[in-house]
Amino acid sequence: MSTLLTILALVLAAVAIGQIVRIFELSNAIKGVDENEITDKDNDRQGWLMLLFMLAMLIGFTWMTIDYWDVMLPKSASAHGVDVDRLMSISMIVIIAVFFVTQPLLFYFAFIQRKQKETGRFHLPQRQVGVDLDLHSGYRFGWFDSVRTFHLA
Repeated sequence: MSTLLTILALVLAAVAIGQIVRIFELSNAIKGVDENEITDKDNDRQGWLMLLFMLAMLIGFTWMTIDYWDVMLPKSASAHGVDVDRLMSISMIVIIAVFFVTQPLLFYFAFIQRKQKETGRFHLPQRQVGVDLDLHSGYRFGWFDSVRTFHLA
């Protein structure tokens, strides 16, 4: 009986979410707003939320590392275990240092590259490197452009 009630609650929740989304779409249609258009305000908000997420992630990682550092490795059972534990600690320190350098840089670059309408960005056409099998001359190496035309390298 509880399984039936759980399934019924999930179905009703899905229907309610579907109705809320439909109301949102209808209100945007009445207002004349395209819900797929991304505004500068949306991009700015997402950029700041990305920085906030980075800060929360770094604070959480720091808290977890400090709080659990003593229990990451138990006491060594042998003399060889002491050397392995020291190598593990050195590896963790190097990994954590690289983490604290790369993660802020990645989030910062994502923040500064958020799209704004007045900035004219130039995007290079997508190129896919590939090998083309030519029946007469064998394999040819080159790249495909955006209309799938093969160019020799």
